[in-house]
Amino acid sequence: MKLLSIGVEKEIAEQAVMALRMRWPEMKVDAVELGAAGIEAGRRRNPDVVMVQRTFQDVSLDDVLRGLRKHTDKPIIVWGTEQGEMEAVRALEHGADEYVRPQVGLMELVARTMALLRRTQLFPSSEGAAAATSGSLRIDPATMGVEKDGRKLNLTPTEFRLLLALMRNRGSTVSRRFLEQHLWDNRTDAQALVKKYVQRLRTKLGDDPEAPEWIANVPGTGYRFIGPPEPAGAPLQTAGPRVAS
Repeated sequence: MKLLSIGVEKEIAEQAVMALRMRWPEMKVDAVELGAAGIEAGRRRNPDVVMVQRTFQDVSLDDVLRGLRKHTDKPIIVWGTEQGEMEAVRALEHGADEYVRPQVGLMELVARTMALLRRTQLFPSSEGAAAATSGSLRIDPATMGVEKDGRKLNLTPTEFRLLLALMRNRGSTVSRRFLEQHLWDNRTDAQALVKKYVQRLRTKLGDDPEAPEWIANVPGTGYRFIGPPEPAGAPLQTAGPRVAS
């Protein structure tokens, strides 16, 4: 899947991409800052989904949406403002499929994107979620099953989602802030919870925080999954509809 990001603030874009990779781990991202460049990218790069935020000053949001709609019928999501009632109406009138406000949770963003793709028949509802492997570790989103060295690991739903978030963003630093939003959706003070759940997950993986093999600390930022990559050319494994968590 290919995502085109136009004018989306860096922090928002990074968090949105990490959330969407929970479902589409092979997603590729093209990011442009200016509206006119975004229209041209929509014409040349044939994205599957477009995400737009009105931070550009060269053209209006209306012009960007109209320009995109000349070249693509793929889903367009506008990331709006808290007080953007009129903007939301105009965006939908000029071709946007969804208008989301800053307080929308990351999992809701994924759900809305999946609904858009289903409506455009780009992502059939019967398609299964791809399993992921790293050395002796295997995780299956369809069954919420985790195995290491052929032995089943009993993870709680939150531990499972934490591990999946880290594995789907293998090699990238996943911020504590992202994990707070992804795991608890701002419903509680989650700063201490992230550290606690990482410790629990490390214990179940048999990972030593002083000499980690699976999850590394990135001081002052977050965590990075450092397990071995999947073998080159390994087939994606799928199994049934994804279990909601």
